[in-house]
Amino acid sequence: MTQYQRPTGLDLAERLMYADWLSEHAEEERCEAADFERRLVAYLENHGDEISFFQDQREYRRAKYGPNGEYQAGGWELIPAQQYLDDTYTLSYSDVGHGKEEEGSVPILLPQVMSGGHYADSCQVEVSNHRVFLERFAGQCSCTRVDGDEATFKCHCDASLTTEIEKAGTHQVVGGHGTYGVAIEINKITPAMLDVLEALDNYPIIDESDLSECETESQNEAWENWLRHDFQRELVKTYPDLADDIEDLPANRLWELFWIADEEGYVNWVYEPDAYCRIEDVMLGVSKEDVESAIALTKENHRLQLNKQSTVFLLR
Repeated sequence: MTQYQRPTGLDLAERLMYADWLSEHAEEERCEAADFERRLVAYLENHGDEISFFQDQREYRRAKYGPNGEYQAGGWELIPAQQYLDDTYTLSYSDVGHGKEEEGSVPILLPQVMSGGHYADSCQVEVSNHRVFLERFAGQCSCTRVDGDEATFKCHCDASLTTEIEKAGTHQVVGGHGTYGVAIEINKITPAMLDVLEALDNYPIIDESDLSECETESQNEAWENWLRHDFQRELVKTYPDLADDIEDLPANRLWELFWIADEEGYVNWVYEPDAYCRIEDVMLGVSKEDVESAIALTKENHRLQLNKQSTVFLLR
């Protein structure tokens, strides 16, 4: 049996790894643990710019209360960093972004492939990685309910397999201008976590299917927030003789026209990080005949609806 040898000359490893855990395990288990530790040390050395330190005894304050629950005015207590992390899931970038190593500080990893924001160089890849990692390792399942049944979920993540160590050591990070990220306490990284982190070095996406969902969600949000309005306005500008009828087109007819352009390859989505496409490009895929057909269908549906209402009224 190969004897476990702790790597030398690696102060970060000496401070962060699993010395106490290793000492409690049988010799045959130590070899596997030693291999994991070497992998983790190698990963941390290659990602040193993503390591920060959550400070001990920073000014995380809680109001003090008396023995009967009464609030004591002006009473505050400083909370040690590890205690604060143990009690808190969501952290602020102001807490974790510029930490310095000092006695009592907690080392954390802030993976760049899971962080982004409105003014960051990010896209839906980071959005997807962020939510999938939190689902798997923080137990924060964001999967949707199905069939309108509150007891039934459509769950595609591994949240049910999350260990208590992973839950305790994985945090969501938020900041201004829509910034988001993941903070991982380094001394609570598990082999399952390391497998994902190492895989991201070779391919920057954790879950292709979730990325596709994120992109679709972002496209739908763009359509509802601005794209439908801008598309309709551009149709009016392009075909002014049909302006009144275009303005009467319902949302589903506008979507069908947009879909025609998409099918023809004229919708080129860019994620910055939210979905965006150039209306000028979209219009190249929509002909006047397409618009006239949509108008005719709208009028026919309107006529059929009026006839139906008239029939119901006469039967009464």
